[in-house]
Amino acid sequence: MKIYCDSVVLPTGRQVVESPALVTIKDATITSVQTSDLDMADADIHLRDAILAPALVNSHTHLALHSLRGLTSGQEANMVEDIFFKVESKLSNDDIYTFAAIGAYEALLSGTGLVWDHYYAGESVARAIADTKLCGVVAPTLQDVSGPGVTSLEKQLQATESLNAETWQSNGIWSAVGPHATDTVSDELWKTCTYISDSLNVPIHAHLSQSREEWHRSLSAYQKTPTRRMADLGCFSRKNLWAHAIYLSAEDYRLLESQTIAYCLLSQSQFAEPANIVAYENQGIDWTIATDCAASNDSMNLQREISSVSTVAAHHLSNDPEDTSRESARKNNASIWSPEYLVSRASHLPGALHPQFLAGAITPGAIANLVVYDKNHPALWPGENAVRALAYSNAAPAIRRMMTMGQWLTEDFNHSSICKSDHYAQTVHEASKRYQSLRKSI
Repeated sequence: MKIYCDSVVLPTGRQVVESPALVTIKDATITSVQTSDLDMADADIHLRDAILAPALVNSHTHLALHSLRGLTSGQEANMVEDIFFKVESKLSNDDIYTFAAIGAYEALLSGTGLVWDHYYAGESVARAIADTKLCGVVAPTLQDVSGPGVTSLEKQLQATESLNAETWQSNGIWSAVGPHATDTVSDELWKTCTYISDSLNVPIHAHLSQSREEWHRSLSAYQKTPTRRMADLGCFSRKNLWAHAIYLSAEDYRLLESQTIAYCLLSQSQFAEPANIVAYENQGIDWTIATDCAASNDSMNLQREISSVSTVAAHHLSNDPEDTSRESARKNNASIWSPEYLVSRASHLPGALHPQFLAGAITPGAIANLVVYDKNHPALWPGENAVRALAYSNAAPAIRRMMTMGQWLTEDFNHSSICKSDHYAQTVHEASKRYQSLRKSI
């Protein structure tokens, strides 16, 4: 399949650019991207009045927690322990499958082609992602100190290995190692996770320093910050993915220079605990943009998250009219306002975190996960700057069609029909019944 478009969003270093291009796809992979000496006659598909962009990559999700959307107020002392653990201890594998499938459909509707999901019953989550034609890196949640996963530790360790298989990969599913957090996982299990990560050549995907309780427990039990403890256990020996990293000391920032942080602004902001993205930038720490779950975010629209991140640096500027540091601070953090920089944080940068594949980029060798946007849609018109549109506009309603693993999901100008399939109808019916039963039990 050869696709020509006047406006193609391409990766370049740590940013993206817009260019005319002829993109060739074979099976599930992009095989070539031609940007010069273009002959439109070579194209099988000539996209007019359109933007061709990589499907987004959401670097931290819990798709099954769609079942708790709207039930948290942001006032809980510790949402994970006070609310999530209570509910999750009651979920069956079938509950997790149906709830995760609903989350996967929402991700697809907003142009996300791949998620990094971390949850219990990893094979059920993987099945839900594959059945909806989304792609995913699935980290089965591992716990041995506390939490609902303690009783299923061995099963989830086995799932971590079984998901690292060609049969899953051919359906767009890859494995990661998923220790839950520093206060729910012992030193012994962290060392086991590091060993498995190295043995399977897959990254660790875990929560780090996400609550005050976690911070104080680490200081009390180990006389170390959570980050220092991870470093001492050898968890930073390879590049891994850490969600949140909200509470960090000056030393912690330095320790994280070799790692990647999944930054979930809207989820963190609901609980008045956003991480310090300006400090990440100043320390040179890699970070990606993610949504977390609908239970704390209320949306899986990753493109909405991109536009929200652009406002963060402004919150660190002084409002004193006599403070001359304001303009210099704005210049120093200019990248956080750059649409080319922001879009990369939700596309090819998180798409390159796994050593076994590339995603989120229109480049040779990457998975063919693509989105076609309509420039004439009122959300994007006149569509003069494709990258700015993806960073700041409400682009999701303008999606004409989408491809994952080299296959179109719908006909052109009919993207919303994703949720009119028989599979979606059956899934939402089953999920609604299970949701009502769950509500009664809690």
